[in-house]
Amino acid sequence: MKFAADKLKLIDDKRERDCPQCNEPVVMKILTAKNGLGVKNMNLYNLKSSAYCICPKCYSLFALEETAGANLVDTGNKEYLTDDKLIFLKQIPYEA
Repeated sequence: MKFAADKLKLIDDKRERDCPQCNEPVVMKILTAKNGLGVKNMNLYNLKSSAYCICPKCYSLFALEETAGANLVDTGNKEYLTDDKLIFLKQIPYEA
């Protein structure tokens, strides 16, 4: 029996912003993750909510600061996604 209830979701954000890494105007891809405990895809208890952004030009991966990320995941309100809350994690290797 599985006791983990994990959910990943791609959020559509059409706002253009400058990537903090490459300084190019882009529409970032936003991925949210919820980790919790549950049974048969029913979430009974949330353990952690996180949000991540990926620049489609330089493939930099950013985490959204913990509180802002949890608020974005829980409410879906993209106003929590601000440049001062983005934390650079790594450059993702990409070959065209």
